[in-house]
Amino acid sequence: MTLLPSSKPVVKTKKKFSKLELGVWRLTILNDSAYKLPGIQSPSEVTTVLIPLFRRAFGDMYAISPVMFHLIVVTHLWRAMEETMSLYFSNRLLFFVSKCEFRA
Repeated sequence: MTLLPSSKPVVKTKKKFSKLELGVWRLTILNDSAYKLPGIQSPSEVTTVLIPLFRRAFGDMYAISPVMFHLIVVTHLWRAMEETMSLYFSNRLLFFVSKCEFRA
């Protein structure tokens, strides 16, 4: 590589942004971010990476609207329990129906 007296050495740097065109939309995507979630390799990553991120996200949602935050938590809990309870009660109903003797 020869350098001319007035030229500077060319340093290749990694592009931090990539551009993508989707129709009329132009997206600029950050390639190198400090907030990338690594794959969970060890339990220590859960305590050092994921728990603080979830805590921050839930704290932000609570700060925006405490009442709405509580409603969202309750509806998600109900949604998680609803299918299980429906299966349980359907099972009990079918059990009692099967034990009944029908006489004509």
